[in-house]
Amino acid sequence: MALALPAALSTILNNAWRAVDQYAAQWLGIEAQAAISSFVFVLILCYAAWSAVAAGAGPLVGRATGAGYQKRT
Repeated sequence: MALALPAALSTILNNAWRAVDQYAAQWLGIEAQAAISSFVFVLILCYAAWSAVAAGAGPLVGRATGAGYQKRT
């Protein structure tokens, strides 16, 4: 529970800056807003890829740490 609120806040803030970009570009014209809007899909794809890697690596690291497996060089 201690990490749930910061994680939810992080997700909200991560998605809120897209609206801020649209608001800031409203004075630049339709072309600027279209560029930002179309690039949002690339950002969503990158965010999804990062989340997938983090969701997969986190449990693996947790299991290895819990099992006491530490590779030392």
